[in-house]
Amino acid sequence: MTAALSLGTYRVRAVSQAARTALAAGSPWVDTAPNYAHGRAHEELRPVLGEYPTVRVATKAGFFTAEQGRTALAEGVLTRDETAGRHSLERGFVRWQTEHSLAALGRVDLVFVHNPEHHGHGLDRAALHWRVREAFTALEEFAHAGRIGGYGVATWSGLRSGAFSVPDARARPAGGRFRRASLHGLADTREPGHG
Repeated sequence: MTAALSLGTYRVRAVSQAARTALAAGSPWVDTAPNYAHGRAHEELRPVLGEYPTVRVATKAGFFTAEQGRTALAEGVLTRDETAGRHSLERGFVRWQTEHSLAALGRVDLVFVHNPEHHGHGLDRAALHWRVREAFTALEEFAHAGRIGGYGVATWSGLRSGAFSVPDARARPAGGRFRRASLHGLADTREPGHG
């Protein structure tokens, strides 16, 4: 394996400019999320990704902006209470958000469940694990259809805090079978507030 510097778009102000600079320099990956750049990161990245068809793209499912939440509420994907939380791992929402990410970006190689421990405040470990498996079930549908290459978990502190472990993230639901390794890029950013 050869190390390569890639672009993460969290807190990047000029996403398209940063992407053009990084990709022109040979960065093989771009990491983003629907809530980055006040919800505009995907749209800003799409034209740049069109110029670099071999660059791989990772995004996330979970966090959303207030505007994205209002749209999801209007479309019946989230309840008012879920919208207020600005984070959801409900299977229907993960499916909806991933569809929107694919449409906005044009392509997605990996989708990470975005900081599941955030949604887990007040939940016991079993309930948190069930929510992650529900999100993985939605993402497996995309992987099985060949619309994404894989999925995993991006976490601030889920591993460190003991909210879940690598074996937990790899666990398959009873009777279920995940064809894609659920740890395609499991990352513990160790940066509080990364989101």
